[in-house]
Amino acid sequence: MKDEVIRTPFIQQLLHLSSSSAVISATDELFNHVDTGDYMWTGDGERRVEMNFIFKQPFLDVPVMSIALSGADADQSTNLRFNLSAENVTATGFTAVFLTWDNTHIARASVSWTAIGPIAQPGAGRTSKTKG
Repeated sequence: MKDEVIRTPFIQQLLHLSSSSAVISATDELFNHVDTGDYMWTGDGERRVEMNFIFKQPFLDVPVMSIALSGADADQSTNLRFNLSAENVTATGFTAVFLTWDNTHIARASVSWTAIGPIAQPGAGRTSKTKG
């Protein structure tokens, strides 16, 4: 019997910079198509992988986003063509989009992303009532 490994991708790190702003970041594998023979590794033409993210804690406004390739494995016999972007960024999340085209074959890709913006401290805006 084969052991099943359950993996939680993109564990988010939250760092409060001040009482009103924070950074949320994560790094992990966006896709692995070589092990399953999926389309980024075996296909041709325009292909894309999208992954939706919900921030660990919502921002008060749309954060500034940065997304970068942190690792890749690709076929050495073709040109490496890709575009990586953060799309549909809102105060609660975004979509990571990895795009390739022509005859580029990408086995796997890892990304790192960072969101910076105004964030409420846990418990902010709550009032407590005391008896007395």
